Amino acid sequence: MPKSGELLVITKSLKDVMSIHDIVGVPAIGLQSESVMMKDSVMDEYKSRFKKVVCLFDNDDAGIKLAKEFSKRYNVPHFFVLPISNSKDFSDFVKNTTINFSIEYFNKKIKKLYE
Repeated sequence: MPKSGELLVITKSLKDVMSIHDIVGVPAIGLQSESVMMKDSVMDEYKSRFKKVVCLFDNDDAGIKLAKEFSKRYNVPHFFVLPISNSKDFSDFVKNTTINFSIEYFNKKIKKLYE
């Protein structure tokens, strides 16, 4: 992960971290578990190093709940992938659509969050 940058994505798994990095070229970190919140000091560090921090968790009950908790606690926006072909996370979304569609969707969602 770079020391600083425009955008950091917080997600829930290594496969999503790798997909986000490889497909859209954005640094990402993964939580150790969807049931554990990170320390406030860790989020404060990320927010000081990156201009924008967003959450992209699974589009299922657990992921939606976690995204809402993160947004409320840390004041960071979140979004989800479309549930195309049962895609609930970014890596499945890429696999079930196309790389170009995934990039366009990701960039559109980020832009909309910060309009």
